Amino acid sequence: MHRFLLILLSVGAVTAGCSFSPPGSGDSDGNQNGTGTDGGPCPTAVVAGMTVDGVAVQNGQQTPTKTALIGDTITLRAVGSCVQKPSISYEWSFDSTELAATADRALTSETVKIYPPQAGQFTVTLTVRDGDGTAVQLEGLAFEAAGWTALDHFPDASGGSPQIRGLSTSTDALWVASKQGAYRSSLVNPEAGTGYALVNDIISNNGDETRLPSYTLAVHYDPGANYVWFSDQVVSDVVHRVTLTGTLSNVRINVPRTGQIRDIGPFSPTGVVAASSEGVFSSAGSGGFGDVSTVNAHAIVTLGPLLWAGTTTQLVGIDPNGMLPDVSIDVFAGNNDEIEAIAVHGSELWIGSKGKRIARLNPAAMASTVYTTSERLPDGEVHDLAVDMAGDIWAATKKGVARFKADRQVWLTIDGNGLQGRADLQAIAIDESGGRRAIYVGGQQGLTYTHVP
Repeated sequence: MHRFLLILLSVGAVTAGCSFSPPGSGDSDGNQNGTGTDGGPCPTAVVAGMTVDGVAVQNGQQTPTKTALIGDTITLRAVGSCVQKPSISYEWSFDSTELAATADRALTSETVKIYPPQAGQFTVTLTVRDGDGTAVQLEGLAFEAAGWTALDHFPDASGGSPQIRGLSTSTDALWVASKQGAYRSSLVNPEAGTGYALVNDIISNNGDETRLPSYTLAVHYDPGANYVWFSDQVVSDVVHRVTLTGTLSNVRINVPRTGQIRDIGPFSPTGVVAASSEGVFSSAGSGGFGDVSTVNAHAIVTLGPLLWAGTTTQLVGIDPNGMLPDVSIDVFAGNNDEIEAIAVHGSELWIGSKGKRIARLNPAAMASTVYTTSERLPDGEVHDLAVDMAGDIWAATKKGVARFKADRQVWLTIDGNGLQGRADLQAIAIDESGGRRAIYVGGQQGLTYTHVP
């Protein structure tokens, strides 16, 4: 990590602690005879300052001004004095060449946006120079990017193979589907290891007929009805609906045909839809499941009037009312990629495959873009996708985590301490409730997360 003190250096005169106007202010003729922000004359020496997302970096500061997630956009703004002979120039430099490479414009701009490509603390140096060469340099601990925390105390993680298959967040809990059963964990300080509970131990009607299976595969939280849904890893003709209102209880609900239920997703307004090896089924939430399609589905979402199912070779649009024929789309251009995950963002579908590809599709326009390892995706099968509130797409793959930055339209491979050795990631979930920002990933070796306090 890169620690340092904030310092002020000058190759000319320095006016410490004076009041000055933002860059570009002063007299209308642009010279050094303007007035400062306190109404007095401009200082006769060059003054420099910087802000990180609008917060000033202070002299002598030894702690980061801001903590961000890896890949968050950080805005740096130079604050120069109103001394202009005839103009002020700026120069940014960083102690990380990887960080400098993310800048959205020339490093001589007044404002620069960057994003941390890895965990750590970062030095930023700003040089402000007036027209006659007089310069001031300000250097400070501008920000840090949060690293990953391996939650090795997750139940049975010490046994070496919890095999987490699904993750979902409610307002106060992380819900986990794994080889060791269904679990609930606190979203606050999960590394404390005190909040994990086997769902079978906390439901009130835990008789044999209502117990969840020992190996759960899919999990989905329905905020409208306050239910959490689980499916069985083995072939099954039921799903499990855990009611969170009042005392926790579980109900087993039959589906039309026996098969492996691989995914459960939302179905307007408060129901769910299930993707199975034997078809697609939907429920209004409080009742049973109806038969929608016989397509062999691995992933399922709802967008517009259609359900969208991922199969072994293509994306299929299904009318849940059975009035329209299925719409089949070869989103990976003949590569016959098995679709493992689908996420909805606005009017678009994001589709992840075992072929190490992610497709971005606008169904209305039938226009798509396919991303591969050449766009910085990890070299691994894509198993799950999630969307954060900024519109960024997060992908859990067999070889790590990737983040698509919506403001830059680029992919960023996410690594760092805690993710090392966490191969074959199967699930990802995002929590942005209650002022928290956390990304959870799970796989063969257990749970890992990164967060901003």
